[in-house]
Amino acid sequence: MFRSKIYTFTLVVVLHYCAFSQQKEVIVDLIDKVENATNKNEKLQLLDSLSGEIGKMHDKDFEFYKQNFSKYTLQYINLAKQLDSIDLAAFRTSKLTYHYLQVINKPDSALVIVNNILGDSNKIKNRINLGHLYVKKAGANYQIDDLEKAIIDYNNAEKVYHETKDTIYEADAVYFNGQATERLGRLSQAVIKYQTANTLYTAMKDTAYMAYSGLAISGIFSQLYLLEKSFEERKRIRALLNSQKNKDYRALSELSINDARDFVKTKEYIKEGEAYLKALELAQKGKLSVFDLFRIRAYVSGFYSKHDKTEIAQRYLDTLELTPELVKNPYDRMFYLKALGTLKKAQGKYNEAIPIFEEELEIFKKSNDLQSQVHIEKELYESNKGANNFSDAIIHLDRHLLLKDSLYNITRSNSVIYYQTLYETEKRDSKIAIQKANIDMLEAKDKAKKNLLIFGGIGLSLLFISIYLYRNNPLCI
Repeated sequence: MFRSKIYTFTLVVVLHYCAFSQQKEVIVDLIDKVENATNKNEKLQLLDSLSGEIGKMHDKDFEFYKQNFSKYTLQYINLAKQLDSIDLAAFRTSKLTYHYLQVINKPDSALVIVNNILGDSNKIKNRINLGHLYVKKAGANYQIDDLEKAIIDYNNAEKVYHETKDTIYEADAVYFNGQATERLGRLSQAVIKYQTANTLYTAMKDTAYMAYSGLAISGIFSQLYLLEKSFEERKRIRALLNSQKNKDYRALSELSINDARDFVKTKEYIKEGEAYLKALELAQKGKLSVFDLFRIRAYVSGFYSKHDKTEIAQRYLDTLELTPELVKNPYDRMFYLKALGTLKKAQGKYNEAIPIFEEELEIFKKSNDLQSQVHIEKELYESNKGANNFSDAIIHLDRHLLLKDSLYNITRSNSVIYYQTLYETEKRDSKIAIQKANIDMLEAKDKAKKNLLIFGGIGLSLLFISIYLYRNNPLCI
């Protein structure tokens, strides 16, 4: 019996190696044909086959895939443009930008490639290809924190998808538009986007994405300190997700992360820690990406730092440093900086914490992310105060209060946006009501200053990026 198992295992290994070798031979043969092809149309077909074969190597020989996929796909795109086959070039550009955004984390390169093909946008006949390009461009701008440009691109994508009646893509574009808008602190505009997306998802009976949009709206409730509604909305979403045969562990994990943040506001710190650990457990159970795990471990590290359990916090921080490519990546780095700065501050190493928070602040200034700037200015105030840099501390405190007031300034209008969920018959359709309530201005301003704290639009960033990448990955377009 034991020998039989060894024989079977050996046979599987040999067959796998043979298949791997044969695939490499096919690729080498195609490369040779491409380099010797003189007919451009024939060469285009060969490059198409070659890109497909190299794509299959992603899980078998990642380094080979990484070195060759973009090289030959770019050749295909350039040749397609020479042959005036702009739709083919546009379609393949969408696949290539997925590679740059999701696989090798080079949003700047993705932006260059997309802009190169968008210059011929008037020649693109299949308009859905144009919509995909705008979404990819928006995703690249989002990852490099140029949120204003990302919103413009999402608006363009929305228009194209609406014209082509591709509702599922239109819903996604609206949704990501809301997420970028929220990060800029425009809560009323963001929640309208989320509501619109939710309506589109509901019409398609897309349960998972109905849950995602509900999750975003619960985030708005949290920011406005409507905590009871925030918890109730997530309870509804959790029940919806758990009723599905195939569990969406990413969404379930995000629900726990948002629970943790609201537990901070209710000062239930034990529950906060339990929620973060539950989020990590769900992420591991669902075998989520390294990006998801990186972010959640950063949150867990930060939690332990804030509660003076610095040894445990350090252990989680150490796991982040095992993925240096994420530590260095502009988008993921902010989660690392947050965890590192919080740990240094908890250890009383204020002078070391200050430059870390300053670097994080520059990231958010570049993207004009006002919500996150409010939080970092407070961290810099407390760190400078701890380091006895009282003049700098006062400067950061003033900035913190000024940003907070400007972000939630209710005196600009004669009314304040008040959000509540319909828990009656509309609940079955997952519809969210947005109501304008005229209230006394002084009372509203006083309440805002006392109660409105930062929830942080950053928290759902990777989740939303993952949704957009899923919808627009090579298998879906």
